[in-house]
Amino acid sequence: SHYANQVDSLSDLYVIDHGSDDGSVENLPTGVNVINLTRDDGYGNYEKWRVGFAAALCKNLQNEYDAVIYIDCDEYLVVDPFVAQSLNEYFSNKKGVSTHAIGFDVLHDFKNEPNLLENKISKVRRNIQFVAAMCKPCVVLNGYNINWGQGFHVSNIEPKFGDLYLFHARYADFDESKQRLKLTRTLFMPELDKCAVNHQKIDDSMLENWLSSWLAFNKSDDDITSKIGGINKYIESFKFNLSSDGIYYYDYSFRSTL
Repeated sequence: SHYANQVDSLSDLYVIDHGSDDGSVENLPTGVNVINLTRDDGYGNYEKWRVGFAAALCKNLQNEYDAVIYIDCDEYLVVDPFVAQSLNEYFSNKKGVSTHAIGFDVLHDFKNEPNLLENKISKVRRNIQFVAAMCKPCVVLNGYNINWGQGFHVSNIEPKFGDLYLFHARYADFDESKQRLKLTRTLFMPELDKCAVNHQKIDDSMLENWLSSWLAFNKSDDDITSKIGGINKYIESFKFNLSSDGIYYYDYSFRSTL
């Protein structure tokens, strides 16, 4: 629903379904484009194949659009609400637009906060953590040929930050994270398996340890979240409120500290 509210038409949205069998795309609104792939597509060289596939798709879409956004399904891209009220409005301006987002992980304080279930993220989560790897090159402007690196974290496009923020929800629900790992541990990932730690295949105890350590850091005296007393305190102060879509907003006077 977040991205549906950011575009003129649902036909402007493209969902890449890479062989899911859990009904992930069955309830998408009529009009959203679905590109169906199989698990055999890219098999054995998946990371290299998928970044190439995405780059080719973006290049093709440049025939119709001034800007193409490529984002993972657990990532929410938002624009500074003092700059524009939607991504569509922002990119329609065509002047000084950002190509890279300032990225945060949304963290579940699983000992004190409920599971998401039907709750909106911004109603039940108050911890975020700046993550350099989530400062992604997620916007491809017309005229650019992008080449992404593994995981879409880097590209050949010169970084331009400013107005875009990315909120990564992978760790926003502890139980959902464990269910995701249960699946990804079974997948063939030759490129990632070469890493010292494949974050897609860690066990549940390591996930718990990661979350606990991040939360402990987030509650230190140097953390923005503790200084502002929780993100929800600021949501109502903005001239428009997107919290119903589950998106965090915070006091942008803190931008200079990022």
